[in-house]
Amino acid sequence: MIHATKPNSTPPNSTTPNAYDQIPYPSLSYAGTHPSHLAVLAAILGMKPAPVTACRVLEVGCASGGNLIPMAYALPGSSFVGVDYSARQIDAGQAWRDQLQLENVKLLAADIRNLDDSLGEFDFIIAHGVYSWTPPDVRDALLALCGRQLAPNGVAFVSYNTYPGWHMTGIIRDAMTFHTLDEPEPLARAQAGKVVCSLSRRGDPHRKERLRPFFQGVCRDAGAGHQGRG
Repeated sequence: MIHATKPNSTPPNSTTPNAYDQIPYPSLSYAGTHPSHLAVLAAILGMKPAPVTACRVLEVGCASGGNLIPMAYALPGSSFVGVDYSARQIDAGQAWRDQLQLENVKLLAADIRNLDDSLGEFDFIIAHGVYSWTPPDVRDALLALCGRQLAPNGVAFVSYNTYPGWHMTGIIRDAMTFHTLDEPEPLARAQAGKVVCSLSRRGDPHRKERLRPFFQGVCRDAGAGHQGRG
């Protein structure tokens, strides 16, 4: 998923409005982050990861649990902890967890920069779609957490965007960011971003066809942000 740059954080208990609560991010599953997949990769590289059926998993940026809760449901002998900056997302995830009567998953609304060692060690730490979209101090906190709380033979999955593959999408992101600089309200920013997406329907037909896949991905996410407040 491609999103506009995430704003600087304020603590979940702050009176300052939290943009993550105003327009929640989509909460999806990512097969590549599943402990069974990570364990196989670790074994291929000569590591001895914890058994997937009896492991501890931490997901940073878990949203409402769309990735973590299915894991907890399928692996009742393992324990799962999800952390997200959005209290609204965590509330939704807790309701889903309670509906499924899962006792092996815990969801916390927290700023990663304030997490301490009380959560314990984890065999797998997942951070998908976080690193490239956060300020340097949050990135540092994420890497420090992995260094501190990853168990021996543990595996950390930290996704991030790189060049050259992400270059074209990065250009579109920069255009959307520039176009929405004067919009302080998250919903207004999402609506303004959709205007930028309309550029994919203008100009030379060959250029439009080359840009279409990149714009479609960004426009889909901008639309999701718009609908989140509907």
